Amino acid sequence: PGRKWYEQFLKRHLQLSERMPQNLTSSRANVTSSDLVQWSDSILQFLSENVQSDVLKDPNRLFNWDGTAFFLNPKGSAVLAPKGDKTVYQTVNADEKECLTVLITANASGMVAPPLVVYKYERIPADIATSVPSDWAIGRSETGWMNGGLFYEYVTNCFHPWLLENNIAKPVIFFLDGHASHLNLQTAQFCHTNGIILISLYPNATHLIRPMDVAVFRSLKGARRQKVHGWRLDHMDHPIIKTKDFVPLLKEVLQQVDPKIISNGFRKCGLYPWNSSAPIKTLLEKEHITDSPPFTPTSSSKRVYAKEFVENFLGPQKLKVYQAYKSGSS
Repeated sequence: PGRKWYEQFLKRHLQLSERMPQNLTSSRANVTSSDLVQWSDSILQFLSENVQSDVLKDPNRLFNWDGTAFFLNPKGSAVLAPKGDKTVYQTVNADEKECLTVLITANASGMVAPPLVVYKYERIPADIATSVPSDWAIGRSETGWMNGGLFYEYVTNCFHPWLLENNIAKPVIFFLDGHASHLNLQTAQFCHTNGIILISLYPNATHLIRPMDVAVFRSLKGARRQKVHGWRLDHMDHPIIKTKDFVPLLKEVLQQVDPKIISNGFRKCGLYPWNSSAPIKTLLEKEHITDSPPFTPTSSSKRVYAKEFVENFLGPQKLKVYQAYKSGSS
């Protein structure tokens, strides 16, 4: 089929649209609805046995802690340039791909606790240290990534004092992925003593049940790109983002995050209100697509791929009618 046929096909089937697919590893793709139901039931059983089920009814006591990497110099927005220019450049630091890890904690009511910013330094420079608000947490590691020691320091020196300062009732539930870099014996003992219940999200299903990942990070990074673009316009004489500029800009963006976005993330993940069918609904939509007739291309040709997709989408009955019509017209 040609381009015109393709355009007409989309007009006839308004339920279809062109989308950019997200990468999904095989381990994540293999998560089933029964896995999530079993995980949900085990959490309810644990809380019930420890007389802590009421925690799930209070959005102020349900937290998700998650990390993501931010490019220090994200790609900018489109700009105006003279017609005919083959290249349009933007001045950045020598290490244009430098990233910083930021760990963000929020509860189901939309409150954001002080974040943790991890720097790849043995000793953090003074200008960077002073750029971080006093109530934020600063971490450093050889890799610039999270580790068990940093998590322990964050919980004991930042998150727990913040709970006390904001008079949040205990115990609280702290949802996090079960990566080894987040857990150690010291952290587990401190949390047990201070009314912080650590619950690991089901492995390889964080794209379904991790509120920060599901609802917050994408919009947060988009807002930060716009903020960086505005900063560059305000500093046209020297529009280079340095590490010391990272946190002040991020703080402005975080202050503008709508609490409803965070709350909706918890709702969509089924963490508040507690609803195991919420993430399963998303999963079943994926399974529905997976269970449809496969259409593996036999050639790298886009035309072959599109032909097989259309045939599988129409189904055998409609396809048979179409083929009969085509044979009759020829």
